[in-house]
Amino acid sequence: KNSSNNLLEFSQNFNTEEWKRLTVICTSEKEIDPKGKKTAFKFVGTSTSDGYILNVIKKNKGAFRWSIWLKGKGMTRIRFQEEGGDYTNYNTLVINLTDKWTKYSLAGEKENDGNYLRCIISDIQINENVSLWGAELIELSKK
Repeated sequence: KNSSNNLLEFSQNFNTEEWKRLTVICTSEKEIDPKGKKTAFKFVGTSTSDGYILNVIKKNKGAFRWSIWLKGKGMTRIRFQEEGGDYTNYNTLVINLTDKWTKYSLAGEKENDGNYLRCIISDIQINENVSLWGAELIELSKK
């Protein structure tokens, strides 16, 4: 864990069972990260359907901010989504990936719909790739 406030247990290792995947494969665990070390992960889409990488957080409600460093090729989305039920999207950020590391951030409020929150990187298609590093999810305090 990076910091005690980070709700993501595996914020630097995306090739664990906590990060669920569909139609993407991890092709490298030693990509050069934004700090010049070999700790970033690269995933490649394997299908024409929307591939994704996601992490479920055991929180039913609240306000959250998720940040993650990304680079790659293609268009992707990062989203706050309901785990189960009707898979409500609480907030979405559309990203056109480039070959330069960029830190993206998404804030959103999760209603208490009886299901957990999930952080999802989606819309990864065949012939597209995304490298990930430094994910952080924090709960925002109520004003």
